[in-house]
Amino acid sequence: MFKNYLKIAFRNFFRNKLNSFINLVGLSLGLAACILITMYVSHEKSYDKFHEDSNKIYTTVGEFKVGDEKIRMKRMSHVVAGQLKENDSNIDAVLRYYKHNQAMRVATILPKSQPISEDNIAAVDANFFTFFSFNLLYGNAESVLNQPFSIVLTKAVSEKYFGSQNPIGKQLSLNQDKAYTFTITGIMEDFPSNSSITSDFLISMKSLSAMEETKELMSTDYFQGGSFTTYLKLKDINKANEVEATAMRLDRLANEEADTTFVLEKFIETHDLNADNGRFNYLSVFPIVALLILILALTNYMSLTTARAGTRAKEVGVRKISGAGRKSIALQFYIESAIFVCISFVVGLLISILFKDLFLELLNINVDNSFYFNDLFIMALTGVFLFAVVTSGIYPALVLSSLNPIKNFKNKLTKHTGSVSVRKVFTIFQFAIAVLLIICGIVMSAQLDFMRNKDTGLIRSNIIMIPVETSMMTNATAFRNEVDKLPEVEQTTLAMNQIYGGYSAYFVSKENSQESYTVSTFNVDEHFIKTLGVKWYLKPKERTAFSENSKVIINKKTIEGLGLKPDPRGEQMDFGNRSFEVAGVVNDFNYTSLENPIKPLAFFVSSETNANENILGVYNSYLYVKLADKVEIPSLLDKLEGTYKEFDETVSFSYQFMDDAFDTLYKAEERLSFVFYVFIVLALIIAGLGLLGLVTFMAEKRMKEIGIRKVLGASISEIVVLLSKDFIRLVLLAIAVATPLGWYLSDSWLSYFAFKINVPWWSFVIAGAIATLLSVLTLSIQGLRAATSNPINSLRSE
Repeated sequence: MFKNYLKIAFRNFFRNKLNSFINLVGLSLGLAACILITMYVSHEKSYDKFHEDSNKIYTTVGEFKVGDEKIRMKRMSHVVAGQLKENDSNIDAVLRYYKHNQAMRVATILPKSQPISEDNIAAVDANFFTFFSFNLLYGNAESVLNQPFSIVLTKAVSEKYFGSQNPIGKQLSLNQDKAYTFTITGIMEDFPSNSSITSDFLISMKSLSAMEETKELMSTDYFQGGSFTTYLKLKDINKANEVEATAMRLDRLANEEADTTFVLEKFIETHDLNADNGRFNYLSVFPIVALLILILALTNYMSLTTARAGTRAKEVGVRKISGAGRKSIALQFYIESAIFVCISFVVGLLISILFKDLFLELLNINVDNSFYFNDLFIMALTGVFLFAVVTSGIYPALVLSSLNPIKNFKNKLTKHTGSVSVRKVFTIFQFAIAVLLIICGIVMSAQLDFMRNKDTGLIRSNIIMIPVETSMMTNATAFRNEVDKLPEVEQTTLAMNQIYGGYSAYFVSKENSQESYTVSTFNVDEHFIKTLGVKWYLKPKERTAFSENSKVIINKKTIEGLGLKPDPRGEQMDFGNRSFEVAGVVNDFNYTSLENPIKPLAFFVSSETNANENILGVYNSYLYVKLADKVEIPSLLDKLEGTYKEFDETVSFSYQFMDDAFDTLYKAEERLSFVFYVFIVLALIIAGLGLLGLVTFMAEKRMKEIGIRKVLGASISEIVVLLSKDFIRLVLLAIAVATPLGWYLSDSWLSYFAFKINVPWWSFVIAGAIATLLSVLTLSIQGLRAATSNPINSLRSE
């Protein structure tokens, strides 16, 4: 019986080639989009779940309030892990992880070995490979990091420095301010793409106590925040509250006035909490859009299948008269749908494999090939397949199995055969999805354009930011002087931070007040404010504001946030343990993403001489180079690189234009916008194919009517209108349905931005025009084909 069903199914596929092709293309594209997004979402949701007992691992986090702002401490002092283990029997194991905060120069212990700047270095406890389930290729998991100055490399890094050799026992030199020799004791597999922990070099925790740059981190005995991510593995996950209480008790013993609340965050949720997706949860948007695309493709299939119910009416009649029951007929059509979905799924899988790399590049993520055998991904993929099989077959099977055999033979199928009203709903649904996606895509593009072109209160164009690391040391001032001499350079200035790349922060209190507020800070030289074009609100009364270390420049938001006087010049503000006098006030400007409101900001301004002596080369900092007019950028960059290498041969020259740094803040939104455009094209293709299939069928069904009308003198335009008008009404109704929903979703997305546009009215006009134009073109092409056919051919059978 099943073999017979297969024969009938394939016979019908090949008999109705156009209909089958339209269904295959639409369903395959919908499934391909769904498979790609299933891969992305499954990968994001699988982070860190490959570890044994991953559900028992937690990260220790401290929370406290400064003013109205909640501060989260994600790192603890080095003693927290040990004290928690000693004082709470619910803890099975603890682990400390320290991410080195500055790049180090790494080289092999070989003559003429050139050091390479590496910034992905971490120190971990000796039980790292027993606490987590990372694969150690060479070395003993229990002792590989026991000794000071022992180091484990990933496989990729090992090949980078030693090629195919086994490097166990060999040495590497790591140099920040001082060179240290590490012995390689282990090689591990590269970290999986779904691991939130990724370090190229793992050094033993005991090494920190012996290194000048980090030994201070190991000297504190207080239970408090610090520099170490502290992981706990519990014996029972239901005891997490008891461990949190233990942490707060130990904190109060160290400081009676402490008001920190300690919470244990699930390790498997770390990636979701730290993901660079902006403030809007794009991970929840993609599955919804993928589901809509898939449902659109499935409704397309069901609509076209049921529309052709009349062509198989006699087949159903013969089977029913021969004794077949409705269940067996429904089963036959269900199997046909399942076979078609299977074929479409295979084609969709091939399409997804073909476009996988492009899709991942678009989203800026990496997925290991091994992930395709991940249980979560296989289960999700199976779910997509079963959903498509179950959904696609239900309605066609019910409609086709319900045909009346008597009416079948008398050719008296009513106009409601195959449920015309349901097909109209399907058409409305398809175009509503397409219009909805178009509206959202237009609004996203408009918001991105607004953010790129908004006046942020400072100059972003023609400014290059060059990182100057401590490796340049005393040569840094000479490097700056040489850059200043270049004719293409108008001005240089210095800051410890990169604008749009981060900032420091202090807990600040105003004069005669105990209440603290969080204030962002930049350490800069005297040329910074002028070079970046930041406008003054209240200028310093004296030039010495730029040479005295006890004065600070604030922005207008600080006046409002801290409740200072309208003219706060002369007021004292406490930054940590030091008191500073407010010397001047600048207008507010955006120094972070436009997603965020402008927050209180302070500049610690030094004279150029003091900044060169106390910042440049002493700390990792940034030299800002403002270009003169009409500069040949490639030539200037070559000169800057040549000058840089004269003073620092150990670290590669790098740079970033400030406007590029600003644009980088919106990569997540740009990626989402581009993905939406891909979905829009897919939705329009699928909706257009569905409309083409329906109008083709309607033209075939009304061929004799069209022939008679032509014989009686009907024009081509009248026949095109005759075939098109009902469908155009449906498309207009779809636009009406999608418009309010599009406004609501767009407005909800925009609410995540502090600086935003209003939903533009013209986005609805353009979306409606695109959908209407697509439908008119599709209908006109097929309508013209039907209207220009020879009426003799259609009437000959009569």
